[in-house]
Amino acid sequence: MTATPGAKSFDDPGIFRELPLVNQIRPRVKAWATGGYQGTSGITQKLLEHWIDPEQRMAAGSSSANLKRLKTLIWLAELPPPTG
Repeated sequence: MTATPGAKSFDDPGIFRELPLVNQIRPRVKAWATGGYQGTSGITQKLLEHWIDPEQRMAAGSSSANLKRLKTLIWLAELPPPTG
């Protein structure tokens, strides 16, 4: 989202902008998650197991959207860049 030109309201919904890179990353992160988070460190594996547990997530008040964001950050930070 980008701010609407001339908007003066703090709750301006903005203008939707599609981000092609985000659309390229989403299916890769999903495939990585489905494949068991291969390539991550042991501590990251344990954290993911904890965060994925629905009871833990409910207790923390975390949403599935936040979990997706975390997975994307981990994917970007810990995995080597794709080759080819």
